[in-house]
Amino acid sequence: MKAEMDEKDVVKHELKKKRPRLGDILVELGIITREQLGNALQEQKRTNERLGHIFIRLGYATEEEIMSRLGSQLGIPRINLAEIGEIPREVRDAIPEYLVRRRKLFPISKEEQSLVVAMADPLDVFAIDDIRLMIGNIVVDPVIASEKEIDALIEKYYGRTALMEEIMKGLETGEVEVKEATEEAVDLSKLTADSGSAVVVKLVNHFFREAIRREASDIHIEP
Repeated sequence: MKAEMDEKDVVKHELKKKRPRLGDILVELGIITREQLGNALQEQKRTNERLGHIFIRLGYATEEEIMSRLGSQLGIPRINLAEIGEIPREVRDAIPEYLVRRRKLFPISKEEQSLVVAMADPLDVFAIDDIRLMIGNIVVDPVIASEKEIDALIEKYYGRTALMEEIMKGLETGEVEVKEATEEAVDLSKLTADSGSAVVVKLVNHFFREAIRREASDIHIEP
């Protein structure tokens, strides 16, 4: 008669599968029940939220409980993003913003052959595959971070605050120029050239992102 598998053996067995799933592993670890997983999956179909977020919202588990148990059982480090310093642009640029937002992750350090990525769901193998496809033959080392901490980094580097700081810097360097309204004819060629400014492009992209996030049907800009 085979001895019963302990928690670590169960987790290792799950990780050997091609696509390990967060919900199944949390059930095997005893953090949630199979019934709760079923309820959460139904809720996910309705809201399209991340599964881990649903577990927390429904009160099935706390974020810290999920992170600490997964981290200890899977050997994935838990990191406090509030305690790390400035992340260099070359590291941030390793993963495009849309993927950072969609997958709730953030690159925090980079070596020649490896990229350390903070993830709210370190078992999101689809996200890891997406990163590998973009950056080529490089090792992706996931670490666990809370969704709140990742959101704070996204806001810091991609949100309104970062955008306004860049606009102010553009004003100081002359890249962005503020002019008073006049009745003079507009030079369309110069206007077209100015529209290619990196700051202008980011500002327009920000307007569109906010409109999509708020499900707006129109965008109105007043002087």
